[in-house]
Amino acid sequence: WAISLMKDVKRLFRYHGAEHKNVNAYEHNSNLQIADIQSYTTIHPRCGTSFMFFVLLVGILCFSIADTLVSQFILGSPIPVYLRLGYHLLLIPLISGLSYEVLKFSGRNLKHPLVKFMTVPGMALQRITTQPPDDSMVETALVAMKAALEMDYSDHKVVLLEN
Repeated sequence: WAISLMKDVKRLFRYHGAEHKNVNAYEHNSNLQIADIQSYTTIHPRCGTSFMFFVLLVGILCFSIADTLVSQFILGSPIPVYLRLGYHLLLIPLISGLSYEVLKFSGRNLKHPLVKFMTVPGMALQRITTQPPDDSMVETALVAMKAALEMDYSDHKVVLLEN
């Protein structure tokens, strides 16, 4: 929380809020005018802040299960630090992927009571990481969003990994 009191960080959080307002307006098929965009909330269900919270939860769950399985069923004794560190590092891609899927699922099912409950902490964290933007910040986010939406990806090469 204290970091949000720093001038530069506060400005960053205001731009973050502008991004969310633009995305919310776009997803609600709103008229993409600054005054209309300003009426939307700075909170968004698929925010990276919420993703980080899901990474934390999924990580705790995965590491707890893995540690229990390894110590109780494989080694039968406490796990050496080097071994624990090794398989924890190997689990990071799995944890990230699962967290991403949880975030996508929660964004599509916000009306479900369990999903609402799961998203409360991430949304609460966004009260810190997003702040109300001024019109110039909303305009900057709007220009960036429009540029991203208009990008032509047809010239991009698809890289296939061969075995």
